[in-house]
Parts: sequence; C-alpha cells; structure tokens
Amino acid sequence: MKIRKVTCNSFFLVLYLFLAVSICYVPHIVKSLLTAILFLLPFTFIVLNKEIAHKLAGKVCFFICIFFLFFFIQLLNARVSFSVFYIISSFVLAYTLLTQPFSIKYVKLGFYLLSSFYFLLLILGYPLDAYMNDSSRNLVSINLIVYVVVIYLLECKQNKSYSLVPSICLLLVSVSAVGRAGILCSLLLLFAYLIYRIANSKYLLFVILLLLLTFVLVFVDDILILYDNLFAKTRFAAEGLESSEREELINTYFSHLNLKTFLIGYDYSQNLLFKSYSFNPHNSFLRLHYYIGLLILPILYCFSKTLCRLFWKFDIFISLLFLVLLIRGFVDTIFFFDKYDFVIVAMVIMPFYNKVSPKNS
Repeated sequence: MKIRKVTCNSFFLVLYLFLAVSICYVPHIVKSLLTAILFLLPFTFIVLNKEIAHKLAGKVCFFICIFFLFFFIQLLNARVSFSVFYIISSFVLAYTLLTQPFSIKYVKLGFYLLSSFYFLLLILGYPLDAYMNDSSRNLVSINLIVYVVVIYLLECKQNKSYSLVPSICLLLVSVSAVGRAGILCSLLLLFAYLIYRIANSKYLLFVILLLLLTFVLVFVDDILILYDNLFAKTRFAAEGLESSEREELINTYFSHLNLKTFLIGYDYSQNLLFKSYSFNPHNSFLRLHYYIGLLILPILYCFSKTLCRLFWKFDIFISLLFLVLLIRGFVDTIFFFDKYDFVIVAMVIMPFYNKVSPKNS
C-alpha cells in the first residue's frame, strides 16, 4: 500500500511538472485549459492522502485570509486575475512535497526524459525553442531549473546526498539555449553545489582544482574551438550580463511610482513600452508589485528572513538554491501567482517541518 502511495505521489508530481513545461508548446486555447488543470492537479494529493486534508484543515482560516487579502487588493486595483487562485494550490503542493513520500528515482527519470528531449533537438540541429508556441527560449532553462530544485528538495527531505548530474544537465541545456539569465543561474546553482560539497569535505576543493587543471591542459584546443562555436556566439558573450530591455522596463516602472502607485501598484497595461513586450515585465517582483502594491514589503521581509533561516539554521545548499531562484525571478516573470510558486512556498515553510532534517552540522 505504501509503495502504491509513493508511486502515485511521484506520478502526479512528474505529471504536474510536465504539464507546466507543455504550456510552452501548445496553442493559446489549450494553454488556458492546462492552466486550469495545473491549478486543480495539486488537490489530487488530498484525495490520495487523506491526512493532508486533516492537517491543512487547521490552517484553512489562514489560507482564506491570505487569499482574500490578495484578492481584495487586486479587486481594488481592478486587476483581478485567475492566477490569484494559485495561492491555494501552491500551498497544497508545497505542503505535500514536504510531508508526503515520493520516489526520487521516478522524479529523476522524468527530469532525464525532459533533458533528453532537449539534447535530441540539439543532435538533430534544431534550436531548443523550435516547437514552442509564442514562448521565449528562456522558458527552457526556467522549466529545468525548477525541476532540478524539486529534486534537491526531495533529496534534502529524505536525507540523501545531493546529486551532481541534474546540475550538469541543467548547465548544458542552458548554455545550448543561449539565454544569459539561464546560463548565469545554472552556473550559480552548480557553484552552490560545489560550495556545499567543499564545506563538507576539506579535500574536495583540491581534487576539483587538480581535475580542472588537468582537463584544461589536455583539452585546451578543443575548449577553444567549443568556445568559438558556442559561447562566443551567444548573447551572453556579445552583450554581457546587462539587459537593456529589462533595465528599461524597470526604469519605466519606477519612473511612474508615486504615493498612489506605490501603495496599490502601477498599472502598466496602458504603457506603450510594456505593451511592446506583450505586458511581460520580465521581472517577477515588478509583476508582484503590480498585483498587490505595498503588500510586497512583508513578502520581501519573509524572503530575507527565510534566506537567513535556511543558511544559518537549516541547510546551506537549500539557502543557496533559494537565492538562485529569487535571482531567476528577478529577470523573468516565473513566480508569484504562477504555476511554480509551490517551489518558493516549499522553501519558505521547509524549516518548520520535523520530517525534514537539516544537514548542516
């Protein structure tokens, strides 16, 4: 019975992640349907695990208050969106992720299948966004980085050693997708992994440096050719880390802030610059302020407190993952009233559950 429960939980988690990815590839009318399914799918875990309903019952008032608070702000701003309902489903999925059993093997299998799809596109000579429907190639690295973080959260919960391969796959796909933010955050995630390993092994740094030096000396010519063919031709190399488009959007948003717009958020739906970008601010925090205004301040405080709590009292690696996700959210609209909010919620509430054992010592 327990094996069946683990299998079902793992299946629906992988299904959720795959449906989240598939939104990038389907027509707009199907996207709306998938969005509704992604909202409802986390409640499947309540059906499969009756104890979740009992444990969350005591927090119903809290959920209702949070939901109606955000809903009221959106109503006040005349910016009510269906996405506000993700508040409820995100809490359910985050709680399930931290308290219910999952098979990491099955979850990893889904990740490797998804990575294989992107590697196959590369082998066949197609760009990674070849089959996307009106979606940015940045979503390739976004989808994978969220998947990798889910794997690491499960490994942390089950006190298993963190896997290196998912981070390597993420970096390879991100470099191939040539998105600057994806490459940067993938490198940061891999760097976070190495920092964690070094912190737990005083000899690992020496071994890594020795292997890296040996690799560079042996394959120096191949590395230069690879750089010329891949990295040197990317926007990362051509334009650097700065993004003039994102900077312009941020500056425009802040230039329209006054007392009123600071309190309730600036409505950029009438702004021509934002309209030219299909009203995508390319910044999760700008969109969050657009929706809830001043209420962004307690959320930012919560994030900073979570970051400190994870780093000092829980798990260094998880805290670094949280930081990487926040950085990724700063350059793309992927969080806050969206399908991947459950990852952020899970990391915020993670230290409060006894079933999750800290690895710091």
